[in-house]
Amino acid sequence: MTIFSYEQFRAPFSLKGTLDRGLIDRVYAACKNANVWGCHAIRGGYFYKCPQIMYAAKLTGISETTDRIPIVENDTFQAALLDYANSSTPPSACAFCTRTVGIQQPLTQLPREHLLAQIEKSLEENVDHDWLDRSLMIKDARDDCKILNRFK
Repeated sequence: MTIFSYEQFRAPFSLKGTLDRGLIDRVYAACKNANVWGCHAIRGGYFYKCPQIMYAAKLTGISETTDRIPIVENDTFQAALLDYANSSTPPSACAFCTRTVGIQQPLTQLPREHLLAQIEKSLEENVDHDWLDRSLMIKDARDDCKILNRFK
């Protein structure tokens, strides 16, 4: 059994989002959830490239229908699934998500008003730009917030 602990996390979300297509493309290209770890989600008969798509839609009012594909039994589903999962086009939810390139913060239970202050920042403010640049240069599976616990 492997046990990890976390003392830090990365700010994952921005209610304001951004209109900067270049930043959205860069954040998506660096996203380990969607592109490295295979952290996908299934809900209500739909496949989502990442779980954040479902939450971004609920919190921001954007449509989640363009960021998912229906799970169907037919001869074309496998090809559609692979095309969607491997697409280099960012889902619309990426305009609000900083998932694996957000600013690193201490892991702690925040009072609601502090949480709101964090997610009400723009995407540009919530991105750790140095970590984003590193993540684009070095495509590895490393989670810099994760600490391996070693037991003797």
